[in-house]
Amino acid sequence: MRAIAATALVALSAAACSPASQDGAAPRDGGPTSADPAPGFRAIGQEPGWLAEVARGDAPAIRLLLDYGERRLTLPRSTAFDEDGNRSFGYRGMADGLAVELRIHRETCHDTMSGEAFETRVELRVGEERFDGCGMFLP
Repeated sequence: MRAIAATALVALSAAACSPASQDGAAPRDGGPTSADPAPGFRAIGQEPGWLAEVARGDAPAIRLLLDYGERRLTLPRSTAFDEDGNRSFGYRGMADGLAVELRIHRETCHDTMSGEAFETRVELRVGEERFDGCGMFLP
C-alpha cells in the first residue's frame, strides 16, 4: 500500500509542476501554466496523498490536489490570518462552494512516508475533511 501511495504522490507532485504545452494551452492534467505565479509555499500530506501550493502576494491563490490528484480545487483569492504572534498563520477562502483553511505552524514536521524533515506542520481543512501534512517556504 505504501508503495502505491508513494508512486501516486510522485505523480501528484509531477502534475503540480508540469509546464504548459508548447502552444501555451493549459496542460490537460490541470497543472500550472506559464501564466501562473510561482508558489511561495508548498505543503504535502499522506493517506490520502495531497498537495497545496500558495502563490505569492497579499491575497494569494491556492491550488489543491487532493486524493492523490483525483480532486483539484483552486481558490483564486484567499484571506490571510495570523495567530500566536505569527507562530501559527494561514489562509482561508472558498473553492467550489467549500470552505478551505490552510493553517501553517512554524514547527518541525516529519513526512509520515519518507521521514523527511520540513520547517512547518500544516493542517488543511476542505469542508468537513481534515488533512495533515508538512510544508516549506520556497525561494
